[in-house]
Parts: sequence; structure tokens; C-alpha cells
Amino acid sequence: MCVFTEPNRNDGMVILVDDQVCYGWSSTERPDYVTDVACRQPLSGTSVTIRTPQEFLTLCEVQIFVCSDGWFGDNCDKRCHCLDNKEVCDKITGHCSSGCSHGFLGANCQTPRAINTDQGPSSPITLAVAISCGVVILIIVLVASLWIRRLQMKIKALETTRDEPYASLDQTTVEQISETCYTEMAEDRYDARYINSSVR
Repeated sequence: MCVFTEPNRNDGMVILVDDQVCYGWSSTERPDYVTDVACRQPLSGTSVTIRTPQEFLTLCEVQIFVCSDGWFGDNCDKRCHCLDNKEVCDKITGHCSSGCSHGFLGANCQTPRAINTDQGPSSPITLAVAISCGVVILIIVLVASLWIRRLQMKIKALETTRDEPYASLDQTTVEQISETCYTEMAEDRYDARYINSSVR
């Protein structure tokens, strides 16, 4: 436990990341005994310096939190999406020097890429397959419609035949049939008379 014998000793404290100001208090203000500080803007650097305008500085403990590799943002809640999966993105901006991995775009590689936008216009093979499929489907539809039409015509012909069991003949055909029948009947009678006369 820290005991501050001179509480004004930390007035005007400034926290620096390398030479950049992360956070500071005025010369009449001081941090509380336990203070969580987040930089007022995202900063990157290799060293943290704490200064006061006084001759002495009293600190019990200092903990520095940075984003783990592969994460970035104010709360380290955004995942890096670098093309080179071994690259560590900028822990503040998320920028990847190798570019964004497949499926992401933008300055920080956080915008999902729409499906197939990187392929450009349709390839000739895709176009040929699509046209072939269209032609095959069209042929199937045409054959099916012709088969159905033919079937309907057969059904109609059968229904017509059922409704009219006797064929209608024109007058000339009727006369020809009647004459043929009469001649055949006459010949049958003649044959019958000849047979009868021979038997007697």
C-alpha cells in the first residue's frame, strides 16, 4: 500500500508514449490513488514515460496494457485480417502492410468483401456452361410440349370416335357400296338356284 506523505507531489503529471503525450493533468490536478488511464488518442511507441514538474514522483505500481498480437483498436476488440497470416497488424489502426486477407478490404481490413467481386466479369467457361444449360432446358421444354400436344390430339380423336360409332359417308360412296352389295347378293342367289336345280 502506498502512503502519500506529500499529496501534491503528483500534481501536473504527464504520461508519454515515446515523446507523444498520452494523458496529462493540469498543474493543480493530480490522479486519484488508483487510476486507469487510456490515451486520449491511439499512440504507438516502445517506451512509456511518467513525468511531473516536481522534483519527486511517487508511484506504487504501473501496469501497461497493449493489444495482443492479432488484435487492434481502442479496446483491442477488432481482429486483424492480414493477407500474410504471420504479420501483426498495426495495433492502433489495424493496417496490414501485406494487404487484406481474402474476403476483407478497407484501410483496416474490417469490411467484408462481397462474394465473387474479385473475379470480375463472368469467365467464358461459366458463360458457355450457362448457355448450354439454357439450351438443354429449352429442348426439354419443347419436346415435352410437343409430346403433350400429340397426346391431347390422340385423346381428342378417341373421344370423337366414341361419339360417332358410324362413319358418315357421302352419297356417291353410299351408292357404290349399295351397288356392290346388290351385285354380290344377286350372284349369291344365282349360285343358290344353280345348286338347287342340280340337286333335283
